[in-house]
Amino acid sequence: MYKLLGNMPDWLQTSLGAGDLKASHEQNKDDFSRIAIVEGDVTYIGHEANDNGSFMVIFEDETSFDLEAEGVQGYIPKELEPWIQFSAGTHARAVVRTGEGNVRDRETREFIKDEEGNNVKKIIFNVLGIVADPGMKVSYEPAVDDTEEVSQPS
Repeated sequence: MYKLLGNMPDWLQTSLGAGDLKASHEQNKDDFSRIAIVEGDVTYIGHEANDNGSFMVIFEDETSFDLEAEGVQGYIPKELEPWIQFSAGTHARAVVRTGEGNVRDRETREFIKDEEGNNVKKIIFNVLGIVADPGMKVSYEPAVDDTEEVSQPS
């Protein structure tokens, strides 16, 4: 599946860097069925669903040498949870639908505000499908809470 996405037509392949994703969104924003295939390094993936039941993911452009780059924020619907059994550090490809939305802080999940108190808006995406590169996948191991004591019957 990973190779299949990499062999899709060039017009579907969109770079995360150099403003390419934003340009692609602007060019196609009136087309509700706009889709793109993005590829990059997953620098964050939330394994706890947000209030809408989706999981946050952040992709970064693997070809960028900009250490200050923030990456592109996206949302994975709960139906795709079985496909996200990987962690940050994984290289992946995703079929996405771009949009413009409010940006949330990774940790607090609060909306980020600008100097005037308005919500910061950036190009984001909704994930329609996602697959990790088998050779660059960092496995996800759910945390195990071993602090709970088990009471023995008397």
